[in-house]
Amino acid sequence: MTSRPRIARDPVSLSMWLDAACEVAGAVVIVVLAGAIEGSTGIAREVAYLSAGVFLVAAVTVAVMAHGGRRSSAGLLAGANMVGGVVLWVAVAARWGDLEPGARWVLAAMGDSFILIGALEALALWFTREG
Repeated sequence: MTSRPRIARDPVSLSMWLDAACEVAGAVVIVVLAGAIEGSTGIAREVAYLSAGVFLVAAVTVAVMAHGGRRSSAGLLAGANMVGGVVLWVAVAARWGDLEPGARWVLAAMGDSFILIGALEALALWFTREG
């Protein structure tokens, strides 16, 4: 019997905890950079703060899902992350000329991050499938 915690033995749960941590990190970055976000994108600080709140709610939700360890939750989360990343990329592309270069790349990196986290969750599900 090993003394490693359950999370270290379950790639699906680990990927979901990583997702929750990234949601918290995203919220912190948004709060810290709210003024710069307003200046470079025209998005009001209040909207940035609301977005940070949404990220925190998502972090708690994902953490609850990770704690439960249900594979169906991970599949839903993986799909939502990948779709969210693509939607963010489409929105950035549609407003590319209206955004300052720094804002373009930060938003594009966020879209990439969503897609990569979703892909990681999907891979964890695939590698741990039964049968």
